[in-house]
Amino acid sequence: MRKTARSTVLRTVALALLSCAVLSSTPQAFARMSKLDGDVVSTRKGEGYKYVRVYKKSKKEPNPVKGVYTRKASPGKTRNLWNKGPIGSSIKSGKGSKVLKQKLCRQEQFQPDPCSVYVLNP
Repeated sequence: MRKTARSTVLRTVALALLSCAVLSSTPQAFARMSKLDGDVVSTRKGEGYKYVRVYKKSKKEPNPVKGVYTRKASPGKTRNLWNKGPIGSSIKSGKGSKVLKQKLCRQEQFQPDPCSVYVLNP
């Protein structure tokens, strides 16, 4: 009985180590994302961080959302990508130079627009 318990523990530890090795070696499909109440702005490593996507997922906040970002070719210029579509919609920017940072903001009437923090791309 003792031998069975020991082999079970060893198998569990081996499986945990294998899982960690696989997860750490897998390239990330999503490079960076920033969220606000379920809505998301993201860039992808596999695309060289050259596109911005704004996903409208929050069911409690129907207001338009925008991705606010800067590109390497014009780091002093802030760009906005609006998603004014229904819940479940997404929008993708045109291809440009590498996106340096992005954040998500939601449009509010008669008060400041809440925003997530900026997320920097590597």
